[in-house]
Amino acid sequence: MFKIPASFRDDYENYLVMHSMKNFLLSNGVVPKYTMSRANLVNQIEEFANESDENLEIVLDWLDEVLKEGIKHIHIRKANTNSECWKKLIEMKEIPQKLLLNPDCRHICGNNKYDENVKLVKCEKRETNRGTVLSFYFAELIYIHGPKCEKTIIYPIFIDIYFKYGLITGRAKSKTSMCLYSKEKVNFEERVTTTTSKEIKRCFEFLAKTFGIEYIKQEDANEYFKKKFYILLNKYTQTPEIIKNKIEEKSEKNNKVVDTILGEICEIDEKYRDDLEADVLNLIEKYLSISYPDKNIFIDGRDAYPLKIIATDEEESHLEQASGLEKPLQSKAIFFDNKKMMQKNQKCDGIIFSFEDKKKKGRFKVEMKMERTDCFLRSNGYISEEELQNVLFAIIEAE
Repeated sequence: MFKIPASFRDDYENYLVMHSMKNFLLSNGVVPKYTMSRANLVNQIEEFANESDENLEIVLDWLDEVLKEGIKHIHIRKANTNSECWKKLIEMKEIPQKLLLNPDCRHICGNNKYDENVKLVKCEKRETNRGTVLSFYFAELIYIHGPKCEKTIIYPIFIDIYFKYGLITGRAKSKTSMCLYSKEKVNFEERVTTTTSKEIKRCFEFLAKTFGIEYIKQEDANEYFKKKFYILLNKYTQTPEIIKNKIEEKSEKNNKVVDTILGEICEIDEKYRDDLEADVLNLIEKYLSISYPDKNIFIDGRDAYPLKIIATDEEESHLEQASGLEKPLQSKAIFFDNKKMMQKNQKCDGIIFSFEDKKKKGRFKVEMKMERTDCFLRSNGYISEEELQNVLFAIIEAE
């Protein structure tokens, strides 16, 4: 008799959300009772699974994918694509069976026995509209020590290799009070604590050890991703047409201001003209933007807008800009006060974006920043797989 593990079925785990379960039942010809509780929907899925072996396989396949979706911490790491091992991995048709925990049961919620070590449950290669993707499904046991409960859970971790881009993503659900599992009974004080990021990195290390994957150095990773952050920031903070037009209308007066500062007030060399002109235009755009009454001009027609930016200049001067109250940062003075520095460096340390959820017609926040060799992402709520892929590739394809 199949039962979804408590690690995923319990209400407060947030792996299985109501709309995903309802959609699954409907797509398989089962009419869900919309007055049912979450627990009853889980029971209905289990009943469907227990009707036949074919149904069980359908449910197990669905669970593998639905556990991957939703609220997750994501790490993106850049691989050295020039290595021989990377080329061999691209050409590899199927991974060796001996690497799998149980070749006869390639499902996270299947009849598998987990322990303190990260186990590879499933691996599949897919052709997508973004090239070949090699996906790994890992799981392990983790001990949770919280104020209200102590328990051992199955903890899944998902890795995707995007060969076209030379990038590897790892994702897992964030948990608090995580400790490494031990078969022995150990006092809490003696347990080894861990984090979501550490467990994802264990899977990255598995790939390095097993397939010889090499990752680029930390300084190169920082350069690579921080430039992508800046490109993304620049894309989503283009000057609105209405502000551009206002600046153009006064172009003659703007030029006179530059001439006056250059020749009459400061009496400086002509070589400073371009720099001065950029400062004057930035100042004009700043006050036109922060005084413009309709802040939607910084939102409409854009997939995202920034709420917070972190950047460091060449002299290691650190700045953090936050808009507050979910308003676009581009409508705030602080954005323009530091715009020139970011334009000069063409880099950004981190951003919090408000992205548009096109399906739900709402918005969700995504934080992106560097954590040593990794680009790190996290969201503030449930995101569909489609929207998550949109965010991932907004970064990956930023050029």
